[in-house]
Amino acid sequence: RGGWPLLHLSASESVWPRISWTADDYRVALTALADTHAAWWGRPPDLSAYSWVWSLAEDHSYDLVREARSALLEIGSSPWGDKFLPKERLRAWLRVLDDPSCLLDTMDGMPHTLIHGDYWPDKTAIYPHNLDACGWRPVGVGPAPYDLACFHSLARWRFGNVPLSLVDMRNHYLARLNERLGQNIDRYAFDLGMDATRAWRFAIAWPLIIAEHHATLFATLHRLQNVIIEPAFASLRRCV
Repeated sequence: RGGWPLLHLSASESVWPRISWTADDYRVALTALADTHAAWWGRPPDLSAYSWVWSLAEDHSYDLVREARSALLEIGSSPWGDKFLPKERLRAWLRVLDDPSCLLDTMDGMPHTLIHGDYWPDKTAIYPHNLDACGWRPVGVGPAPYDLACFHSLARWRFGNVPLSLVDMRNHYLARLNERLGQNIDRYAFDLGMDATRAWRFAIAWPLIIAEHHATLFATLHRLQNVIIEPAFASLRRCV
């Protein structure tokens, strides 16, 4: 389901060495991402023709929401739960799952394109115009901010500090996307899309990860708060 498997596997791992990735390397990856999104902008692949292409709509399903809600309730009733999500914040995420329209309407209202779902510095690829040539999966259909928010979040989760801020990444990506599309994407709407994406990814994926791996995650709690939990809640506040 999009980027969830990678998030699940990453939850119990320590920070990876940043190896040789420089700011220019990130810009190259962001340029490739913008080129891909531009190629499929507003005309994503027909899901009926590619059964293996996932859709953001799949992440709206009742089963996913029910699983995430059940995990939140488990966190709330556990003696360790407040370490991750204090009661007030836990109730806020439950309200999102009970009525996710504030996030989903924003994402659904944006032009859709071909998205990777777990695009990050170790899994970059330029997507061909012919999906039958793809040697990597999954790919999906959804709003472009999904991939950019994922790229920044997963890079920070894997590597700790990264040489470009989210604003730097967004500016480079949008400059390239605007050049390819021949138009200027509204920056405010794009930022709101990134916020909606980040909040929704957290609401659907991370309660299950925390519930299952809380014992291991205690060792990385400070990083988890700074890289995942706090940014997601800040995004949620801006959306609602």
